Amino acid sequence: MADVKISVVVPVHNAAAFLSETLDSLACQSFRDFEAVLVDDGSTDESPGILDGVCARDGRFRALHIPNGGVYNARLAGIREARGAYVAFCDSDDLYHPDYLEKLFRQAEKTGADLTVCGYTREDMETGRIRSREMVAFGDRVFTYPELADILPRVNVSVWNKLFRAELLRHVIPLEHPPRVAEDLMFVCSLYPFLRKIAFLPDSLYRYRVRADSALARMTAEDRDLMLENLLRTREYVFRKDGSPEMRYVMDCIAFLHVAQGQVLFLTDSGEKAGRALASARRWLDRHAPGYREAGHSLRWNRKHENVQLRILIGRWIFRAHLMGPALLAYRLITKAGFQEHKW
Repeated sequence: MADVKISVVVPVHNAAAFLSETLDSLACQSFRDFEAVLVDDGSTDESPGILDGVCARDGRFRALHIPNGGVYNARLAGIREARGAYVAFCDSDDLYHPDYLEKLFRQAEKTGADLTVCGYTREDMETGRIRSREMVAFGDRVFTYPELADILPRVNVSVWNKLFRAELLRHVIPLEHPPRVAEDLMFVCSLYPFLRKIAFLPDSLYRYRVRADSALARMTAEDRDLMLENLLRTREYVFRKDGSPEMRYVMDCIAFLHVAQGQVLFLTDSGEKAGRALASARRWLDRHAPGYREAGHSLRWNRKHENVQLRILIGRWIFRAHLMGPALLAYRLITKAGFQEHKW
């Protein structure tokens, strides 16, 4: 196969129950000039056969069978095999909108962006209910360096609602022991020093389907510790490439969002006491990312900058006032009642 415009990397591990639907959403893309690199990460179910079957039927698909090493290493293996000018990712239980590749590619080509980001829906796999529509607030705007420092803390760190210029991915940090959860955090953050332009699309083009048995739903203290260990390595890597005050602020914001909010939410969902999880988060931030105390800047700053970090500022106020526990309880009650969340 000649070089293609886009390579789509799909890491797969024991996903036979969902895989055919995911692959169908790729095969039906309105944009045709792509290849799909299907990375079988040591699956022990019927997934390898499903992958080989679709490759036999559609020449745009090719399978790579590797020993189990986790989703982070599977994505890196896929990147090494990719031949496209751009690289996209899809999880093996999620779905692309039919125009996902088309719209992201057109926006990337029009703007010359290193990274193009679209909106997505977060859906309950059991009920089909849309829990949230996210990453739509920026419309179709384009941001360039140095204003990216204001925007990056508001960009979700998942890889699957983004189109990456292929050469950018040469800078992804290699991790000796990648975490089982939040691996996207290390992947995307390691690219921050090399970003000069980000473009957005307001369309929700990716369907992220939430499963009750996902790794996040079963996050443990050991998972948290490995995530934090890798976050430290990633911070060191980023600061070697760009140690500016602006980048340090960005990484401290990211640490706050994912340590004080994200990990606490998932740990308490898995049964850990909120007080214990919050105390651990506070100790880690105070020691390793004390700049989190300025996350979200100030109310005056936000008024001058379209309130771009207002939610981060409010989250920091809640955390510093030791009100995160009640806030998480209220969050769960609201979402359980069926209200859609509006984030990012």
